[in-house]
This record gives sequence, C-alpha cells and structure tokens, in this order.
Amino acid sequence: MKIRLAIADDHSYLREGIREILSRTPDIVVQGQASNGAELLALLQNDWFNVVLVDLNMPGLSGPPLIAQLRKKYPATPVVVLSMHNEGPIIAEAMKAGAVGYVTKGSPPEVLIETIRSVACGKKHVDPAVIDSLVFDQGTSGSEAATGTLSPREHQILALIVSGKRVGEIADQLCVSPKTVSAHKAHLMMKLGMKSDAELIRYAIKHDIG
Repeated sequence: MKIRLAIADDHSYLREGIREILSRTPDIVVQGQASNGAELLALLQNDWFNVVLVDLNMPGLSGPPLIAQLRKKYPATPVVVLSMHNEGPIIAEAMKAGAVGYVTKGSPPEVLIETIRSVACGKKHVDPAVIDSLVFDQGTSGSEAATGTLSPREHQILALIVSGKRVGEIADQLCVSPKTVSAHKAHLMMKLGMKSDAELIRYAIKHDIG
C-alpha cells in the first residue's frame, strides 16, 4: 500500500521538487499540495492522507499553532516538519505541538524518505543532523539560554525592533523582504518565549540589547 502524502509549503518549486524526488519511490505518493495552513486544512477535509509534511513558516496559520490544530482535528495523521531551521528550541516547540517527525531542508532525500516511512508506521523520527541540537539546546532553560540560540541576524532584527523600526523599515534597511523579517521576528519571539513587541523591548532593555 502506498503512503499518501500531503505537502504544505508556500514555495511551489520546493513542493514540486519533493514530488519529483518521491516519484522515484515505490511506496510514497504526493497526493495533495497546499501553499498555506488554511489550504492544508481544506485539503484534509476533502481527502485522506497517511502523512502530512509541513513547513514551519507560511502565510497565515503556520508553525506550532497549525501543528496543534492538525493534531486535534486529525489525530491519526502524523505530522512531519520540513524546515530550514535546526535550532533546538524551534524543534522542541514543533514536537511539543504534536509533530512526530522533523527534517531539515538541507538534509539528503534519503532522510526525508526514511522519516516519512517511519512516521507512517507509527514511529517518531528526527533528522539525525539535528539530534545534538535538540538534546543539548534543552539542557538549559529560560530566556537566558534562549538568547544564546539567536542567530546574528535575529540579534540584529531584535536591536532594530527595540529602536522603534517597523517590519517594512527593517526590511528596507537590511535589503530583504518584509516576509523574511517577519519570519526572523517570529523565530526569535518563539525562542525567547515572547508574545508581543512590548515583551521583546523589555527583555532587550534588561539585557542591554540595542
């Protein structure tokens, strides 16, 4: 029996690339595609799948909230995250929300295939390349530990937020898209356990960032 897979990612070229890779496997078929969380939920309402593969950062509903909703509505359908991020706190947050698999976009196709097959059989499977990050990044707790996991770009964006700049202004200054800035901002807020700009600013002031 073939494993029916649904893919949700806002980059069509990536979805098609995965579909092409998996077309060479005898037991996995890409049965549906979505570009965001809302499309994925609509897809699942009208069809059934053995495994759902999701990106963490898509327009609208995405990340842990989307994973939690998928697990609540479709508890028998395992969710695998395919992400560019390999930081322990992000992986842990996704798994806590209900994901049973995690693969980085830089991993070989064999890792993705193995993960899909494993979760379809009821197992959990995390990309071996991020195991150390997941284990050792959880060795400390609180915002002090999370700060050390921020990338240089996230530190830079946090400092610009503290200076009062909006997403569009930050994007112009860094010569990137507003979507990229928003993604970095969402990641650093997740890592620091913050839910608002006010919390970010208070934290940054306390730790002399900016």
